[in-house]
Amino acid sequence: HSDFEPKMYFGKVAISTLCLLNYASSAVADKLLRNRKLDPSINFGEDEDDYIVVFKDQSSHETFTKNEIRAVNCVKHLNFMNAEVLKLTNARAVAQWAERDDVLIIEKDQ
Repeated sequence: HSDFEPKMYFGKVAISTLCLLNYASSAVADKLLRNRKLDPSINFGEDEDDYIVVFKDQSSHETFTKNEIRAVNCVKHLNFMNAEVLKLTNARAVAQWAERDDVLIIEKDQ
């Protein structure tokens, strides 16, 4: 038996969904997240909030960046995880993002 077997120990460390996405294959992540695409902890105030929008894959993200990014209020690019931080104005805007086929998950930026 080899000493180089990967051991996963998370202990008491809280790992956010977004961290997990970096490790889980997209198929596993997709299965885990399919039923909670829209984070239930999102609470809708009247003011604008920043949301992390994670795209399903690199090509979805590139298509968005090329065609749509100028139409949205982009706060930060998270290219390493095919994501953008967008400023969204209301619950309807958040719901529209959550319904998109090219979006894996949308989560309020803490």
